Amino acid sequence: MRFESTTRQPVRKDSPGEIACARWFTRQRKSFNIVTLPMPFTVREIESPDAVTRVAAADAALQPPEDDIGEKMVLNMGPSHPATHGVLRLVLELDGEIITKATPDIGFLHRGDEKIAENMQYNQFVPYTDRLDYLAPLSNNVAYALAVEKLMDWEVPPRGKAIRTICCETSRISSHLMGLGAMALDLGAMTVFLYTFTEREKLYKIFVDRTKDIGVISKEHAIAYALSGPNLRGSGIDHDLRRKHPYLDYDKYEFEVVIGSAGDCYDRYLVRIEEMRQSVRILRQVIDKLPGGPINVPDWKNMTPPKSRVMTKMEELIHHFIVVTEGLDAPPGEVYFAAENPKGELGFYINSRGGGVPYRLKIRAPSFVNLSILPELLPGCMVSDVPAVLGSLDFVMGECDR
Repeated sequence: MRFESTTRQPVRKDSPGEIACARWFTRQRKSFNIVTLPMPFTVREIESPDAVTRVAAADAALQPPEDDIGEKMVLNMGPSHPATHGVLRLVLELDGEIITKATPDIGFLHRGDEKIAENMQYNQFVPYTDRLDYLAPLSNNVAYALAVEKLMDWEVPPRGKAIRTICCETSRISSHLMGLGAMALDLGAMTVFLYTFTEREKLYKIFVDRTKDIGVISKEHAIAYALSGPNLRGSGIDHDLRRKHPYLDYDKYEFEVVIGSAGDCYDRYLVRIEEMRQSVRILRQVIDKLPGGPINVPDWKNMTPPKSRVMTKMEELIHHFIVVTEGLDAPPGEVYFAAENPKGELGFYINSRGGGVPYRLKIRAPSFVNLSILPELLPGCMVSDVPAVLGSLDFVMGECDR
């Protein structure tokens, strides 16, 4: 914009008006003792690398020069890489093709499930547990339901436990099939994923060559990093919550806890293969022994009445309205319940101050815990080994970024 009498462009520095304005501002600055403050670091922060990259660069600068064999490079793997199973980012420091340092960078999904749970009724949060390990949604539902039932001091009838066991073991088979198929596909063994392509069976050795003696996790490291599930048992640790702390009547069924010996990617693959066979074994026993009777707890105060009575009885209609709008009348207290999910120990900590909404809810996500070993596991591996290691850990970022 400019005045109608202006004949020159006001943005030009050589215009008489601009020159006069600059001289006037200089005189005013001297008379009023104007101090020019330094600019904030906003532009500098925007142009600089993110926090993880800055830390990696700072660590590299602190390394003594005599330790460097050659010129090292920092490489970003993810968060848009097909082998990182979603939005995991790895900041890899490379010496040629050898990884010398690995820094996992998570949090790109920003789920906020725990805070969501603390602002809704207990039963309203059930669909959100589907989105944790979304390859085994039924297992997530069961684990959360058992945590709430532990808080309520409820005992599920035998038929309800049996049906839940069927759901859990079916989810385990489904999750392992998907995880192993995706892992094999990442490594070029399409036969595992597309099993009907029989002509590709000749290439199956690719999978063995790229997983044996790769990503070895010792017993000591598996325990120190609190790994769970097939990642823990693949290192030779005999620990399964279904056997150590039985729930859903798992102590009534015969099955073997599968453990590995070498602790490498191939062992973790074999553990999951055999676990699927054990899940089929459990399913057959549950179906053969499936009891009759009710499936819900007998606490009618916190349960919705049968739909037929809600539609015909005023008392049941009012009761249904109260339960749906106000939620469970949970007692004050705190509980922690963990289930042996396909990825490992999925735990829910619930802190209740009474009423239908939890005061605090925290989730122990096995994918989050299992990924913590990457800085210990990846250094020394080749870049081409990263898909094998990540696939063998079998993580889901929806659960990690809960």
